[in-house]
Amino acid sequence: MSFSQLIVKNQRSLKGLETNAVLVSRESWVYLLESMEVNYYKAKSLSAPEHIKYLPYEERQIHRSVFRAESFSLPSKSGTAQPKSYMLHGVTNAVIEVFIILHKLCNTNGIIRDVTIHQLYEEYLTYKELDASISHMQFYVAMEKLRLHNVISITKNMYGRYTIEICRFMNEKTKKPNYYASVSPIVFTYDFFKLSVAAKKLFLDVCIQQGTRPELARMLTAETLQGQRAYMGGLFQFLHKKHLHQIQSVLKELTTPLPSLNISLFEKCKLVKEYSRKFNKVIVSINKQLRSANESSNAEVYRNWLRPKAIYKRKAALIQKSLQELHIGDLAIHMNKFINVLKHTCHAQTREVLRRLRTLISNNSQPDNLEAVLHKLVRKAFNHRVLDTAAKTGIYSLITHNVNSSMVEETLFRFGNRYSMHSLRNVKRLFTVARDVLEKRYMVPIQEEMYHGKDIRYPEENLFRDYAYKHGVDLNAYFQVEAELRKRLNYEGSSIPSHLREEMLVKIEQLPQAPMRALYPPKDFDLIIFLTKLEKTLRKPHTQKELAVLV
Repeated sequence: MSFSQLIVKNQRSLKGLETNAVLVSRESWVYLLESMEVNYYKAKSLSAPEHIKYLPYEERQIHRSVFRAESFSLPSKSGTAQPKSYMLHGVTNAVIEVFIILHKLCNTNGIIRDVTIHQLYEEYLTYKELDASISHMQFYVAMEKLRLHNVISITKNMYGRYTIEICRFMNEKTKKPNYYASVSPIVFTYDFFKLSVAAKKLFLDVCIQQGTRPELARMLTAETLQGQRAYMGGLFQFLHKKHLHQIQSVLKELTTPLPSLNISLFEKCKLVKEYSRKFNKVIVSINKQLRSANESSNAEVYRNWLRPKAIYKRKAALIQKSLQELHIGDLAIHMNKFINVLKHTCHAQTREVLRRLRTLISNNSQPDNLEAVLHKLVRKAFNHRVLDTAAKTGIYSLITHNVNSSMVEETLFRFGNRYSMHSLRNVKRLFTVARDVLEKRYMVPIQEEMYHGKDIRYPEENLFRDYAYKHGVDLNAYFQVEAELRKRLNYEGSSIPSHLREEMLVKIEQLPQAPMRALYPPKDFDLIIFLTKLEKTLRKPHTQKELAVLV
């Protein structure tokens, strides 16, 4: 059985999905051992009775308070039960399980975004074989333990979802991932789960550190033959053992073939007496069948990113459809932010917020803090029913016809406030009749002046607008692309560089086509005045000819 042929009998295999190698960051693994194991032995040795029994009373109390084996607790859900305490230091079985699954589910930057701890646990269960998983509570405790030791950082947003980042995953200088090693998917099997914590620690450490070397040497004692400090304080300290037969027991676990797979984890495992009468070194090597080829060239295949669970599907579909209709479909990549802000708004208010966002983008540029802008637009869209009806009946663009960009928000508010107290049925009837009347008088072919109606910031924008007119592209879609260009330049220079001009022309050619005719009243047209006259006229029956005279 080779590394690639190992089939893990988990929930993924039942669905036809493969469970491949786990790429574990060497720096993160070493940091995990240093933060948990070194502190564990430091607290244990310095608080031992033989160490402090000769100290004065005051110093003895200081040692016991500073170097005690600290504990932590998680708050109970009910708030009444006494929280249970857990040991803070020391690597446990649950810590190893969580550390491995986080490396499996993170992206190539060591980050997992917009998830809950429960989602992580549910995904963890799909990778593990039957009866080979820790409990829900153990998972929570291990996550908290990793956080307290700064092995991972957890940030929670206002919607209760977490962003988890594995520390020491990225190199601070090069901004690239640190060295990572492939760990066989055997870590997800039941046989591996039943091993002792000491055996798991030694296997993972050798697997991560060995690399392409044929074998590794580990000292049993705290010092090497040259008097230097041994790696992790030697195997006695690293594996929490005191006697040689205990070390031999761990090595026997690693050299005994696993029952269901019929392969051992270590191919070579030998105790050595080097310049000594006692065993003081161990030579170990991972089984060749569990070694893999170099995955560094295609790390994304081995990172099964945990995507956020699809929630509010109907709301997401509405937002997606509205963004496409408004020709700002590129913003759909921020769907989580849209959902977080608009999940409790009605459909009419949601559409109105997106229309206002489109207006904001076309007048300025895409906002840096999209969520803050959406919250602001939601608060302003109180008259959303009236404005949504205006959009559906086709007169929304006439509300701000030839209005200065600084007055757009006030004009929309004034219009919505004007008809917010009316019956929605009557408002819809009024707007529909107004649309029919205006179409007969002001429906004209697309004109060049429609593209030049807004202020010019750079001289080249005249060229772009002429090019957009000749290609007959949609007005709103063009002004969004122009706003994105302005944001990139950010008022730098008095002209647009040549490479950006070429890029802009290519983008214009790819924009959607505009309709052949558009509703375009004169500059002095005021929709509220027109609707006021029309509203008075509709109180008595009139023919279409008489209604047309109102214009």
